[in-house]
Order: sequence, then C-alpha cells, then structure tokens
Amino acid sequence: MSRPSRRQLLQSAAALSLMRFVGESLPATAAAPPGPGAWDEAVFGRLREQTPIPEGAAYLNTGTLGISPQVVQDAVIAHLRANEAGLTAWDFARDEPALLWGYRFDEVVRAQCARLLGCATLDLGFTQNATMGLNIVAHGLELPRGAVVFQTDEEHPGGKGAWLLRESRGEVRRVEVSLRDEDGIELDADGILAAFEAAFDAAGEAAAVLSVSHITSSRGVRLPVERLVEAARRRGLFTVLDGAQVPGQEPLDLPALGAEAWFTSPHKWLLAPKGTGLLYLSPAARERLRPSLASGAWDDPERGTDRFTQVGTGNLSLAVGLGAAVALHERLVESGLFARNRALSRELVDGLRRVPRVTVTSPVDEALRTAATSFRVEGLSALELQQVLWEQGRLRVREQSERIGVRACVHAYVDEGDVRSLLEIVAGLG
Repeated sequence: MSRPSRRQLLQSAAALSLMRFVGESLPATAAAPPGPGAWDEAVFGRLREQTPIPEGAAYLNTGTLGISPQVVQDAVIAHLRANEAGLTAWDFARDEPALLWGYRFDEVVRAQCARLLGCATLDLGFTQNATMGLNIVAHGLELPRGAVVFQTDEEHPGGKGAWLLRESRGEVRRVEVSLRDEDGIELDADGILAAFEAAFDAAGEAAAVLSVSHITSSRGVRLPVERLVEAARRRGLFTVLDGAQVPGQEPLDLPALGAEAWFTSPHKWLLAPKGTGLLYLSPAARERLRPSLASGAWDDPERGTDRFTQVGTGNLSLAVGLGAAVALHERLVESGLFARNRALSRELVDGLRRVPRVTVTSPVDEALRTAATSFRVEGLSALELQQVLWEQGRLRVREQSERIGVRACVHAYVDEGDVRSLLEIVAGLG
C-alpha cells in the first residue's frame, strides 16, 4: 500500500478542521435560522458536551482564556500529525502548502479571518496575541518627542505596556482619561466621548494617538469606539483599538469602524487555540508604520500587513485551529449566539442588582454592557468571593480588584442554570 502524499495528508487535515467538523459535531441547522432575539439551545447544549468542562462545574472566565471545544482541538492535532508526516517530502516549492507560519500567511485561514472581521485579506497579519499586536504598532509608529497618547484608566497591561515603555524613554507622554466623573460616577457613552474630546483639545498640537480598548478587560465596558475614532481622526490622531475581548462577542466591520490599527486575541471569546492573534492595519496605516519585527519580507509592500508580522518559524497547526474556531463561531452566530449572550448577561445583571450588599461594577447601560459582568459583595474581598463561588458552586470566575470585585463571563458553554446557580449562591451570602 502506498503512503498518502503530503498534499493528500494536508488536504485531509484541512477538510477535517475547516469543513467536516461543523456539520458532524453539531446538530443540523434548522430549516430557518432563529428569529431576532432567539437561539437554538440544542446547538449550545451540544457544544457544552464537547467542551472539556468537568461535570458539575461552570466556566465563566472566557475573558481571560476561552476553552477550545473538542472540534478545535481535533483540528490542531490532526493537522499537526499530517504536517509532521509531510516534512520529509516537502521541497519548499512555492506552489506547495507551507508547513509552517511566520514567513508567509496561510491564505485559507487568512480569508476566513478577513470575512469574520469584514476586511481585505491584505489588511491582516498573524501574531501570537493582542500584546504582540500593540507592540508592533506602538514601536513602528514614528512620533515627535513629547507626542501625547490617550488611553482610558482601565487598559489591560498588554494594551498599554508598549506605550509605557516608550514613555519611560521620554519618547511619548501618556494621558489617561477616566471612565468615571469627579464624583466616581460611571460615565455614559456621551460622557466618555466628552471626556476624551476635552483631553484631546487640552493637549493641543501634541495630541497624536488614541489607543484604547474596544471592550475593556476588567469590567467589560464596550466603549463608544465609533464616536471616539471619528473624534480622534477629525483632529488628526492615529487611532489604535485593543480588540482582545471583541471577536465572539459582536459582529465586526473593521473598515467601517475607521481605526487605522486593531488587534486581538482569538483565544478568548472566539475559543481559538492559545498562541493565536490577529493584527489589522488599514492601507493608510501600512504606509505610515515602519516594521519593528523583520525577516525576509519586511520590505515587501505586496504582502500587506503580513510584512509587519514576520515572526519567524511558528506552528501552522495553531492557525488551522484558528480557522476551525472561526468556522465554529459562524455556526454559533447562525444559531443565535449574540442574542443568547445578551439574554444571559441581562439575567445575571438584573439578578445581581436585586441582591442586597451586591454592587454591579460593570455597566448596566445596554449601550456599554457586554457578556462580561463584574460585581463585588460587601464584606468579602474579591479573592474571597472568587473562592466562595468555586467552593459552593464550582463556578469559575476571576478576581479583578477590590474596587471591581470578580468578573463573570457568559458565553456559548454557559447556560441559564449556571447563571441561576451563581445568583443563588450570591443571594445566600447576605
């Protein structure tokens, strides 16, 4: 019996990871998709069965790491095995599929991700995570000394570290705009926009960059980024969005959003393998930025954003897993993912607000609210609250800070029973 060729092995792995698993692993699509505000719970029940969450436990920490379902894991493993089996015969021919990433993009996965984000394939490059994306942008942007970079006071370390480094060298000055007023009251969308506009105007000609979270990490605040970007670009600022928390939570059209740069970590809400990231650069951004990470194609403009993400040898199987996660996500969206997440989030927030001694620290305003809800309980530290929820209900939330409390994320593998269990435990703490 002859061995299958390398191309046959790769094609079989791609078929498993990018096509067949969606139909075989989840219930068949209904004759008509769920209507507005509805969802097909059978699809989400089956997904939970495929996700390695221990019986009797619930995972509400997707904002840190999503749990990749079995179909995504299988895609990575099948491709990895096919890849290794094909190495001996690989002659590095340009018309053959590459067996590694970091030098040239996998175009199948690139096209999937471009469709997800509503952009052109040339606009995208692979990274390892959102932190790498910001570093590529921040260190590639030439700015006059003393240029002002505007951020919120709730940025993730990975969303501000590169600017802090440049500030430590005296190259830029960071200005943090608070998401609360002088009395500590949370700002609404109009208030957030007004606070940033005032900061822009106060900085005058030194105002240079807006670099903020699309959705914040610790409290799940969905900033009015469309309006912020428009206000910043009207004043000539370069605009950068940290989208680590976004894919999997809302539909995207990055060109319409208007930011020059946007980066993300698909290993969160998209449930992709850890170690996968995406960087979007608009054509105008690619003209302005200089590569800060270089290999063979760093100076080839025909490569688009890919020339800025020449990271060297990487694991192509993770990229295939990312493609599998995108395909799965598309099926979940068809089955009502966004409506389901909104309904569960609303039930959680409304239930928490009825419990004495509980303060919901995430927005209650629908315009700013997401599927991540943070709250604290009077008399308990954030760590104590995290431990109580695990010990009494096997509910995995994550401590944020004493002011914010803990964060609970509702997503595809969380159901109404998990939300009610959390509410019952919290109500019993009074």
